[in-house]
Amino acid sequence: MSRVVSAARLHVLQRNNIVTQVPLIFGIAYTISVLIVLLIHVQGASVLVGPGTSGATGAVHGAVIGAAAVSSMMLAAYSLPHALSLSYSRRTFLLGTYVVFFITAALIGVLFGIAAALEEAFDGYGIGHYSVAVPYLTGTAGAFEVAAFSTALALCAMASAFLIPMLYRRVGLMRLWAITGAVLVVLLLLVAWATITDGWAAVGQWLLDQNGFTWAGWLVAATGVATVANWLTIRRIPAE
Repeated sequence: MSRVVSAARLHVLQRNNIVTQVPLIFGIAYTISVLIVLLIHVQGASVLVGPGTSGATGAVHGAVIGAAAVSSMMLAAYSLPHALSLSYSRRTFLLGTYVVFFITAALIGVLFGIAAALEEAFDGYGIGHYSVAVPYLTGTAGAFEVAAFSTALALCAMASAFLIPMLYRRVGLMRLWAITGAVLVVLLLLVAWATITDGWAAVGQWLLDQNGFTWAGWLVAATGVATVANWLTIRRIPAE
């Protein structure tokens, strides 16, 4: 356990790391979102596109989750060789990395949960600002539901992004492009199948039937798949 904690500390030794970046990026993205909606409100226009939903929906999630995913890729690209040179095993390095992922995801969940609670408590700050507390994610348990969804989304994004540099180091650039192309082909075939069979109505209904907690469950399952893929990949990466 001490080696795992030590491996986790490799990712947070510097002041600017994946954990400390999250509050900064969240603060910047959320402030910009509020200021944009405030400017529109001052000009007399409405940003509401539905009950409790504004045009700012998704912007903050995109910025924060995207930054966490990019930071995860950087951990895989730069920290693994350093960890192996310090005689950490691949298993220990991966466990330590996931400790950091869990801490980061939990922090993201707390931040989004607090923001959702504030938006609900102050009625969109009186200007119709609902970038986090949207009905789709608050219908069951309010801010707690947003926090669960955001935590699971962040964890899934980091685990999935971590796999990309791992695959690059394992199979090389050309095979990585081949894998990417195969995934895109599969996705296009699924889109074509849904179109040919008129399945988009069922897909849309399924999406409408979800909520923050069910999405959290699906994202946790996807994180499990990414974790298995990460382990199968990292255990065969050469030390050089």
